[in-house]
Amino acid sequence: MLSPGHPQIPQDQPKPRLITIADPAPGAELSSGPPAGHRLKIISIQFSMTASAAVANRTIDLLISQAGVDFLRFDFTIVHTAALTYTYHLVPGMQQAAFTIGFDRFVPAPSDVYLFFGQTIQTDTVNLQAGDQFNNISIYAFAWPDFVNVAPY
Repeated sequence: MLSPGHPQIPQDQPKPRLITIADPAPGAELSSGPPAGHRLKIISIQFSMTASAAVANRTIDLLISQAGVDFLRFDFTIVHTAALTYTYHLVPGMQQAAFTIGFDRFVPAPSDVYLFFGQTIQTDTVNLQAGDQFNNISIYAFAWPDFVNVAPY
């Protein structure tokens, strides 16, 4: 039986929150989770990737996973060539197919995408080079305290 002081499903939806994520080291994949003790309902995820001058075509997937198990995989289906910067947008609830405007790539996702404490959002990049840099990483989401996965003390 649930304790009335610790509901598993909050009755009210909180205000949206912008969560900025520190840039990983050059040549490293983006990898982050929700703030400690929180669960997120994703409104959008955005990040940029600046490819180094190393000649190689890169392709990027965005994963939501836990302990090595991928729950969702979003394929941005664009060839990212050397020395260019693209900004990638994951948009839950978007009805149309993926599209590109200039150097911005928009990819649809299911309407309800959640990220729970213990799960990670990460990139999986084919041909990632040592000088490639992910930056301007942000998650726009509704955030609740997570009393299910982290016991309150």
